[in-house]
Amino acid sequence: MNQSLTITIDNQQGTITGPLTRDTIALLDKNKHKSIFKGSTSDALTIDLGKISHADTAGLAWLLLLLETASKLNRQLSFAHIPDDLLKLAKLSAVDTFLAN
Repeated sequence: MNQSLTITIDNQQGTITGPLTRDTIALLDKNKHKSIFKGSTSDALTIDLGKISHADTAGLAWLLLLLETASKLNRQLSFAHIPDDLLKLAKLSAVDTFLAN
């Protein structure tokens, strides 16, 4: 199984592919949550989460950090194709309303 996390951003669209877990988040540049918005020239960005193979609470927390960063940068961020297991985890953590913005 591929254990790498890939994040691609092209103007208004982005995709996260692979496992979104504590292990893969730890390998990201510490400012990756900010640099994601540099790849977008639009005020609104939609990130497709449909290719996430699995996620844990650290991955969920990182997505929430993206939302917080977008807010601080006066950008709109939304997520598309949120996997069911990630939605269940968000509901258990009582943060599902933040993902479904």
